[in-house]
Parts: sequence; C-alpha cells; structure tokens
Amino acid sequence: MRVLLIGGAGFVGSHVTDRFRAADHDVVVLARSPNRFNPSHDDVTYHSGDMADVETCDQALSGVSCVIHMAGSTVPGTSDQDPEADIRNNLLSLFPLLKRMRHHHVRKMVYLSSGGAIYQDKRGGPSSEADPLGPLTSYGVVKLAVENYLQIEARRHGLNTVILRPSNLYGPRQGRVGVQGLIGTLLWRVAHNQPIEIWGDGEIRRDYLHVRDIAELCLRTVEAQETGIFNAGSGLSHSVSDIIAKVRRISGRNFDVIRKPARAADIKTNVLCCAAAREVFHWTPAIDLDEGIADTWNWVLGNSRAALI
Repeated sequence: MRVLLIGGAGFVGSHVTDRFRAADHDVVVLARSPNRFNPSHDDVTYHSGDMADVETCDQALSGVSCVIHMAGSTVPGTSDQDPEADIRNNLLSLFPLLKRMRHHHVRKMVYLSSGGAIYQDKRGGPSSEADPLGPLTSYGVVKLAVENYLQIEARRHGLNTVILRPSNLYGPRQGRVGVQGLIGTLLWRVAHNQPIEIWGDGEIRRDYLHVRDIAELCLRTVEAQETGIFNAGSGLSHSVSDIIAKVRRISGRNFDVIRKPARAADIKTNVLCCAAAREVFHWTPAIDLDEGIADTWNWVLGNSRAALI
C-alpha cells in the first residue's frame, strides 16, 4: 500500500515511517523540514512543503491509498501565545488537503489528535472516548475542531476516518528541549548537567506512551477496515515526582529541581482507557515506562551534541 505520512519527518512521524518501511509499505513523506536525528531513506519518497500548498499536495497524494496526518506547528505550552497562528496553521490548512484528497480519490485518513489536551479532568479513573471533553488550551481546541471537521468529511464525502488520541508521547528523536515532553526534556537537561524545572507540586499525573507503540498502532489502523475514535495510552498514570525519581535511578545522576508556580492549563490527572483500541486493533503497548525511559536515555547520550539545536 502507498501511504502518505504528513509530518513523517517529525518526532512521531519518523518512527511511523520506520514502522511502515519495516512492513514493506510504499512510504511517501510530506514535511516542512527534515528530521535532524534521522537520515532520509532511499526507499521513501520525500516532498518538502506545506499540506496547504496545492501543487505540493497534488504531488504527494499521487497514487496514495491512505493519509496519516501527524503534522502540527504548536504544542499545548505554546499554542495560547498565538491562537490565531494555531488556527491558521493547524486547522485552516486542513481544508485544502481534504479537497485535494477528494480530487485524488484518497478515501482514508488516520489523524493523530490528543488524548492529553481535550478531556476534562477525571480524577476518578481513566478517560474513555465517550467521556466529556473540555480543552483548556488553543492546542486542544484546534485538535478537537479538526476531529469534528473530519467527521463532517466522513458523513458528506465518505472519508474513512480513524482518529487516534495519544497520551503523552516520548522516546528517541524528541529533541525540542523545554517545549514539549516532560521525559524528553528531563533527559536532555540531565545529559547537559542542567537543573530541572517543574510547575506545581509534582503531583500532576499523566499517561505516558512510547513513540514506537503509537507507530505500531498507526500501522494497524491503516491495515484494518475499522474507523472511529480511539485512545492510545498505557492506561497508567505517573506523577511528575514519579518521573523525576525514575530519571534519577535510570540515569544514575543527581540534579537540582526548581519548582515554579502551577499553570492554569495543567489539569491534575490525565490517564486514558484504551479498551477500544485493544478490542478493535488487538493493540496493547509493548514498552513499559522504565524500559522506555532507559531506551530514550541511551539515545540521548548518543546524541547529546544535538540537544540544544
């Protein structure tokens, strides 16, 4: 199958590219810039540019059967700084893509939304796909808007849509220090002997998923016929203090922790129920948190010169 990976050179996208190559699919990547941590592959077709550009989009969609949309220009911590740009770059760019997909008769899309930014705080247990939504950032609002427009596209034009709501993703090639990803940021800072900064009392709890596990789920969604909305997480919650303790133990290094005031956009607890993905796609995460942090730490040590680029 020929599959277009939009954002296929990014942190998540580069791992999805690897998984689809290993499964012998014909991979096309559309990305704004290359991944500095992962070289290009001779058996992958690359297009550089934006999915809103008609000519670029037409070239990338030629002969494609399915699109996986992983591109994004903001994260929860930055989206509220310029909501207008968030909407323009991450929502409005969707419509020319959908139009060109109709033109090329591409009738399936897998979209990576967010399981961490759109649910309300549910301290009593994991959030399922049917639970109330309540995004607190522009990032979450835009992710949810894209979901809704994809469902309109499905009803009106027959697009087969799979929406994945991942929890907090981490793993090798996550190199944007201090912007997104607690685990990646901690490990990069520890590798450079820098202090750790956290917001609040360290008791915020999150669900963490290794990037290779979401890549595996992307493959299974493309190879299956089912559509719908599916959470993708470990189903386990870990506090910031838990993560710090694990990083200390696994890295074997000590470091200072600087505590800053809690942020209004940080809900107290976010953990996902992933029973639907397990039932429909026979998917469960294969990499536990300790193994995943160790894997990421070893990668960071081998790439520490690029940490602050």
